[in-house]
Amino acid sequence: MVDVTFTMGAVITDGPTIAIEDTMTDPTGVGFIEAVVPAQDSRAVEVHPGDPGDVVVFFMTSNNYEDLTFTVGDGSPVAIVGPVMLVGAGQVGLLGAALATIEFENADTEADANIRMTIGRSGLVAATG
Repeated sequence: MVDVTFTMGAVITDGPTIAIEDTMTDPTGVGFIEAVVPAQDSRAVEVHPGDPGDVVVFFMTSNNYEDLTFTVGDGSPVAIVGPVMLVGAGQVGLLGAALATIEFENADTEADANIRMTIGRSGLVAATG
């Protein structure tokens, strides 16, 4: 097992401050992926070769969100306007059943997008021997 502690928060002008910190103990392994999507280009990134239901944590950030989209499987492109944090198999399931590869499209005319993903998986069997 791998503990994954996450923090989320928002400060709303003339409104509440929302903050949460929690720890997931479901993941049995965590992987890290870095990919560069050049300006005015696209790139397919292999994310998870196994059962998409095994992914229980999905964090994605970029240094550049200007005109950046991603598509999972046969889904429609989704604009990425900030970090993405999905915690729990149900929330990760919002990405669809074809999480093996994510297609990124960077329509920014000047800047590359440096994508960083953290994928927490459950159901992995540890190697023996």
